[in-house]
Amino acid sequence: MCSLVARDALLHGGFELASGQESSFYFDSKPVTLSPTGARLVGQAFIDAINRHAPNADGVGGLTLGADPIISSIVLLSEATPQPLKGLIVRKEQKSHGTERLIEGPTTGIHEVVVVDDVVTSGGSAKQAVERLRESGLRVVLAIALIDRLAGFEQTMREIDVPTRAILTVDDFGERSAERRAAAAPVVAAT
Repeated sequence: MCSLVARDALLHGGFELASGQESSFYFDSKPVTLSPTGARLVGQAFIDAINRHAPNADGVGGLTLGADPIISSIVLLSEATPQPLKGLIVRKEQKSHGTERLIEGPTTGIHEVVVVDDVVTSGGSAKQAVERLRESGLRVVLAIALIDRLAGFEQTMREIDVPTRAILTVDDFGERSAERRAAAAPVVAAT
């Protein structure tokens, strides 16, 4: 899966991240999580991690939009396992019409939820999802990222008592070291 992410999701240039940080690389997970092969591989990787680290989970949720395709893949693939999982999508803002829900999906009968996210830096989106799910009376037992940029996710989740895992980290792609080398390179003035 690492080669698929590197080929289809890793972009180079100048980017501002959701955390406000600047970066010379960016992971756009959607070309992977919304492709047939990527959806299957990502869903299975998350199911494997959930089976290992949250064997009693019966729900999976996350903040829209990054988590949506991951949740769908997990829910679909989990039906054929001994641990079928219900999906929950956490809105960024409460719906202003219809049911006015903040959380979409079948919340009844869920005892333990795993929060998922596509790419995490500081973990702000995952934290928001955890807080909203807890406000709804759900117990969050784990947070899993497809890609952890290793820039605060684990610490943010530790502060709210949620263990973390990552399917891949930025170190799997060598980008963090390349960005550090570029930042440390001496600037030579043109004469």
